[in-house]
Amino acid sequence: MKSKSIFIYSFIIAFVFAAAVIFFCYSLGHEYANGSERTGYEFDTLVRDTSVALSSYDASSPEFNTLFNKACGNYEDYSFITLKNESALLYVYPDASVSAVQNVSRFCRVYSSSFTSNGISYVLTASLYLLRPASIFYYARFSFLIILAATVFSVILILYLHLSERPSDAGTGQEPEYYAPPVTGSGSGSESREEEQPAPDENEPFEEKIVSEDASISIEKPQTDTDVSSSAVPLQKVVPQVNPEGLFSPVTGFGWGQYLETRLDSELVRAASSEQDLSLFIIRIPALAFTDAVTLKICTYLLEQFQFKDMLFEYGTDGFAAIKENTAVDEAVSFADTLYTGISGILKESGTDLKCAVGISSRSVRMLQGSRLIQEAAEALEHAFREPDSPIIAFRANADKYRKFIETEAKNQGKTD
Repeated sequence: MKSKSIFIYSFIIAFVFAAAVIFFCYSLGHEYANGSERTGYEFDTLVRDTSVALSSYDASSPEFNTLFNKACGNYEDYSFITLKNESALLYVYPDASVSAVQNVSRFCRVYSSSFTSNGISYVLTASLYLLRPASIFYYARFSFLIILAATVFSVILILYLHLSERPSDAGTGQEPEYYAPPVTGSGSGSESREEEQPAPDENEPFEEKIVSEDASISIEKPQTDTDVSSSAVPLQKVVPQVNPEGLFSPVTGFGWGQYLETRLDSELVRAASSEQDLSLFIIRIPALAFTDAVTLKICTYLLEQFQFKDMLFEYGTDGFAAIKENTAVDEAVSFADTLYTGISGILKESGTDLKCAVGISSRSVRMLQGSRLIQEAAEALEHAFREPDSPIIAFRANADKYRKFIETEAKNQGKTD
């Protein structure tokens, strides 16, 4: 759900809640304001009907009781009612033991009227609610149902969004360590290296500065020896697919390579909003074809490891790229060691002498675009091919250098503007 959609939905829900509360307060205020007129009319009607009934029937007769109850109407409108003559109390509501004074409040209006019928004087006293309890219940119930419906809908929407999104990979919950020692591969027996680069010269060209300011691995010159090992394999550039059909390749079942950057951009935004890390893996197996039988086994293995097909993509013509959420660079290196061991085992079982290498780059609390992360992982992959003893290379960002670089660029941009 996009930020704009969330804002619009939040505004609508807040408006519904506010409207329900305003309706409740306005309805009660309106009834209270009109209470004096309403209660006065009801009491005048009660006095008239009672006088007519007493002129025809005795006060103790059942006929009078029937007519008097009918004249009172809805007893929930009254706090109390009393009818008495000169010698006795003829009628009391709700209970003779309840004092009429105790039933008087600021939300009630007390009326009293004296009249004579058949030569006998009567006094009718009634206290009517200016704000009826039944009305309070009705308006409160209506407002509550509106708020409840909006709340239930919001909960359902939140659950739907939560279930529709992929669950984040289990992490350690710790902040990334930027000065951790090198991690040693456990499966291949080879060392996964991360080299530190000294601070760059301030007079370096802009392009060189971007690479060296926030990176700690050194970008070495290509080797000149002609050894036939994996170090002599050049980095394969990503070959974009022409007019891909659907989101996934029918050969590997993974996403098309040209969709990698778009998806990576959205995942970086999501990771930044959640203050989580994110790692990109690029795996290459030179001379591998996607149509080979061993490729199907490798794809199945990668899907088991990453679990989500929409986070896996083809890379060039002989590689794969994968996005892993909530994973710092050290965790990524350890996970890549497992990947390298598994893929090497599959290649060995298939009777091929193909070799693979893994390049890694992580967000590392930086705000950057997907193209930048892809470039870093590709450079790390190229470095891994140049070092046959280290088939796994991670591009480690230097947080302090990157922060200073951003501040410098912001100042330079301000001076330019």
